[in-house]
Amino acid sequence: MKEVTKDVSKNFRNVLKSRGNGLVVFTTPELDKNDTITLKDQSEKVFIYLGESTPDAVNYIIDYDIEQDSDLNGGADDDENNKGTSSYVSGSVVEIPMSPYKTQVVRAYITDESGAILGSQDITIIKEYIEEQNIDPDMIIFEDVTESEKEKIESLKELLMVLPQQQRLKSLSYIQKLQENWNDSTEKTRTILDFEDYIFELNLPNENEIITLLESLLVEGQDDQSNNQITYQALVNLIPKEIVCPTES
Repeated sequence: MKEVTKDVSKNFRNVLKSRGNGLVVFTTPELDKNDTITLKDQSEKVFIYLGESTPDAVNYIIDYDIEQDSDLNGGADDDENNKGTSSYVSGSVVEIPMSPYKTQVVRAYITDESGAILGSQDITIIKEYIEEQNIDPDMIIFEDVTESEKEKIESLKELLMVLPQQQRLKSLSYIQKLQENWNDSTEKTRTILDFEDYIFELNLPNENEIITLLESLLVEGQDDQSNNQITYQALVNLIPKEIVCPTES
């Protein structure tokens, strides 16, 4: 495995701040007073060194992006992305891969032999060379919907707007797709099911509220809105309306 070597900035303000919990973080480029690194050009790279932390540290862990669940365990902010590298066991210099988003929050933390966290620190990377991605929920306008459906969709938007940037953008993209496929029952149902899968991945504390709103759109206006009816309606919607059989020539 290729070893990363890079000089890092020994910011002694950060050493003093971190010393209380045993974690010492050095970076290149250097952190500002808000624990932020600003990159002006795509060619710039970010390196982190944890090797001067407390001797009690056994593992030196870095989550490259706390909004991305890399290990698919349902938690986005507990990944061990540098596991399997020398930096994980020694705190040596590691290069942080850049996400495609303007803002990326990296978490560095150290653990002892029992796995207990001795100290942690979040580092915000702002990439000025990336334009802020944004989806305006007010511009996602559903036509041919009932007042009840409109209220549910607006409630969904409100719940999604408080999510972290990446999760918010992806969730709103599902709302966009739902709007585009609203009058196609098959594609509308597929979009809702795909959206539900994504919500379950996020392991949100209010996932049941979001899922309930989504599934209620499948049985809007029906007397029976039980789970059995929702499942039945989804299956009906997914059956192709026309089946074209090839003819022998």
